[in-house]
Amino acid sequence: MSLANPIIQPVGYPVQADAVPDYLLKEEIEGIKFYYKGYKDVLNKLKNREDIGGSSSIQAVIISYILELLFVDKIKDKYRRFTNESGNHLAHRSNMQFDIAIYEKALLTGDKITRKYVQGIPPTMVIEIDLDVELEGTGMKSSKDFLKFRTKNLLKYGVHRVLWILTKPKKVLIAQGENYEFVDWYNDIELLEGVHFNIAKYLAEEGVNPDAI
Repeated sequence: MSLANPIIQPVGYPVQADAVPDYLLKEEIEGIKFYYKGYKDVLNKLKNREDIGGSSSIQAVIISYILELLFVDKIKDKYRRFTNESGNHLAHRSNMQFDIAIYEKALLTGDKITRKYVQGIPPTMVIEIDLDVELEGTGMKSSKDFLKFRTKNLLKYGVHRVLWILTKPKKVLIAQGENYEFVDWYNDIELLEGVHFNIAKYLAEEGVNPDAI
């Protein structure tokens, strides 16, 4: 699996985007609106908003595992660890939400924490588990296109490192600078400052079958 030439230029917008309520919008990147996967079922009254916005249990257990590792002393004293789809207004018409975002306390000082999204301060690292947006109408043909586009933009706006944990192929994308690398999640992977994680090992220890439906 390769991410050679990760820059793409998507065109177009979701059909009748103005008619879709804001609460079904997950994020906007460079003016392109991405809605929660399954949002049309909500519009057609087949599902409620709550049915499409949450994490699966395997996604939740992986997020919990990563957060546990981020509470070691040498990390918690230097960084803020945000989760729960924390929002960031990175630039004009670019408002993103993150499964896990890690900020340097020296940059995101206490006086900059408000009731709004983080304003214009990029996380040091972003960690995402799976791709859960609707791509129809965005000009992107596959989840791989979205992954490349979103990762490129995060790095462009100053995020140092992006990790995508993909539960179906059991892969982790590590993106930093110009380097994009997919590795099997059976490997030990550095998280931050010498702290490592191993998804496969952790799930096995917890008795979790990653292929369970």
